[in-house]
Amino acid sequence: MKKLLSGKLSQTIIILLISLLILISLIFIGFYSFLDNSSYDFFMKYIKKPVKQDESLLLVDIDDNTMNSEFIPFSWPFPRYIHGDAVEVFADFGAKAVIYDIEYLNKSPVGVNIDRVEDIKENIGKKFSDLDEDFQDYTSFISENSVRTNDLPNLWDDYRSKLNDVYSKIISDFDSSVEDNDEYFAKRIKYNGNVYGTVNMLSVEDIDKGDVSEKEKERERKYLERFGIQEKSVLKNRKSHPSIVNQNIAEFPYDVITDAYRSVGFTKVDRDNDAVLRSINFFMEKDGFLIPQLAIGPFINIYGLKPEDIDLSSSGKVILKNVEINGKKTGIKIPVYNNKMLINIPGKFDEIFISNREEVNSNNQKPYHLSYAKPLYYKYVLLKRFASDLKTFSQFEGGDAVYKEYADYLELKKTVVETMQASDELRIEMDGMFDGILKKSSYVVSDANLSAIENDIDGIISSGKDRRLTEQQWLNKKDEINALFKQVNESIAAVRNMRIELKKDLEGKICFVGLTSTGTTDMGPTAYQKDFLNVGVHPSVYNTILQRDFLYRTPEWIILLISLIFFFGLIRLVSGKDPVLIASAGVFFILLSVILSALIFRLTNIFISPVIPILYGLFSSITLIVLRYLLSESEKRFIRSTFNRYLSPAVIQELIKDPGKIELGGERKMCSAMFTDIESFSSLSEQFMEDPKGLVSLLNQYLSAMSDVVLENGGTIDKYEGDAIIAFFGAPLDTPDHAYNACLSSLRMKKIEID
Repeated sequence: MKKLLSGKLSQTIIILLISLLILISLIFIGFYSFLDNSSYDFFMKYIKKPVKQDESLLLVDIDDNTMNSEFIPFSWPFPRYIHGDAVEVFADFGAKAVIYDIEYLNKSPVGVNIDRVEDIKENIGKKFSDLDEDFQDYTSFISENSVRTNDLPNLWDDYRSKLNDVYSKIISDFDSSVEDNDEYFAKRIKYNGNVYGTVNMLSVEDIDKGDVSEKEKERERKYLERFGIQEKSVLKNRKSHPSIVNQNIAEFPYDVITDAYRSVGFTKVDRDNDAVLRSINFFMEKDGFLIPQLAIGPFINIYGLKPEDIDLSSSGKVILKNVEINGKKTGIKIPVYNNKMLINIPGKFDEIFISNREEVNSNNQKPYHLSYAKPLYYKYVLLKRFASDLKTFSQFEGGDAVYKEYADYLELKKTVVETMQASDELRIEMDGMFDGILKKSSYVVSDANLSAIENDIDGIISSGKDRRLTEQQWLNKKDEINALFKQVNESIAAVRNMRIELKKDLEGKICFVGLTSTGTTDMGPTAYQKDFLNVGVHPSVYNTILQRDFLYRTPEWIILLISLIFFFGLIRLVSGKDPVLIASAGVFFILLSVILSALIFRLTNIFISPVIPILYGLFSSITLIVLRYLLSESEKRFIRSTFNRYLSPAVIQELIKDPGKIELGGERKMCSAMFTDIESFSSLSEQFMEDPKGLVSLLNQYLSAMSDVVLENGGTIDKYEGDAIIAFFGAPLDTPDHAYNACLSSLRMKKIEID
């Protein structure tokens, strides 16, 4: 065994095998996976080159600001008409696509049209005011005229008829105020034309097919055929593909909403064993149809890809063909690692796909996403305030015409929203109409018109001809008009400014909408933060594909093979060297592995896990040092046992430090030899004929004393021959003064004999 371990080749093989066994055991217990994932996350956060974020991608947060807005008097989940109004605003300001990371699986409760209710309140007040006036007219007529008793029923019937008319109108108004929230939402989804929703794809074990009704199966089949991609059309004669995950349940949103969507996608996020999100499934299959991930469906639609443009013929990648980017058609090869696509997330949630990129770049402002509250504030506050101010201002010359034009515009807009899809041409036309109303409104409330009205009032006051109001009342009236002009001007400016902002925020943008307010549980850890909100996954997927900024992971078996080859050479090189040198070589290689892995990842996005080289380097170095220690201890024991009786402890220690000083097979040297002999030993021996033990004891004393002298002076005892000692100086260790030491030993021996 010792002979086997002493060979360099055998040592190398044994060290590599031991290190491999330790590494495999760590893989089985999961510790390697923990180290590997941790190193990947570290590289993602600190090493990876910055990700370019496409300017068209925008996160729209249903955030705390939205939840706490007074103009949305509802807790979550909001009535769906609110989402419908948001979708309408997105369309009006040119959003390219709106992608909801929100499920609408069931029919929502019937709601109330708040705008209609406000109109009803106003109409009821007016109707009852009219009834009151009619009642006073009837009673005055009766009291002031001699009305015969027979005529009274006719009067009361006439009045009762008016009451019934009012009652019928109120009932009709209330009926019209009841809003089907799903229908309302769906109409605005159709108006927008580019709204994408979610489908819940699941795999439930032991599901009983009898639990699913035929009607539900037909419904599921209908939407799979409409939104799914036929699996056989993209597999290109393959039986399967790693990117496809088979599921047995597909839960689509409520019918009226699903029918309005442009497309749907699944949002299911499968995290790694440590709960960290690093990759995403690409397709989920049900009944031969593929549903893409939520961000991939819009990508396919926006770039006009057909099923034949999706190629799954190659294992390990998804190929999108004929993708036109910047006027040039190209093919995008998306790598699949462990059946998923690695997501190149740009960073922390609050810093990605923001709406104020220019301000952040120029003024170092804190980045923020577009709040869902902003388009709703425009619709529910600014536009309502604008309409109310125009109505109040309609009492002035020119104001009534503008108010009527705006009212007509709203009726037209409502008709368009509920019956048409907002094409670019239609949107531009409607924009022009509204901008025209704003210009006319600004003209009506201009400083010139205000000055004209104030001059008229000043003329009335100075002339004193109009006695309907006192001078102070006319002055108060003047202040009220001035305040009203200011209010309407501010309202117009607020609407105009918000329209400029929303156009900048939304035009040409692909909006990803999700719940991000306090209390949401749709979050989890990524390489960048522990509470990354999952809605940020979808634009990250879209951006990864669009930028073709893919991440690659080198298979472990390749890293292991390279490590084996490298360490085979390294161990053979340092085998037999000083343990400090071995440890230094191991540390150097560990650092080299990390640096090379980091450099390659930075330049190429290829992640070569440094964990295997590090562990292999660590285990190999430790094993080599332990083996060297065991072999060294064996040599030391051999040297001590072999030379203990022939060499001094100092010489033995020198040999232990450097066993190489012992040249196997002998060597030629200049040495000094010493031969000692007891004079007349034969005669002396005869005196101990009766006591041989005494002779042995005497001889031992003599030889021990003489041997000690030799050893003390660095000599080596070659052998004993009876009473003779044969020793030499200058070997096995070189001693320049070997002759002196030999002579000194002779003199000391003689002194001991005399004493």
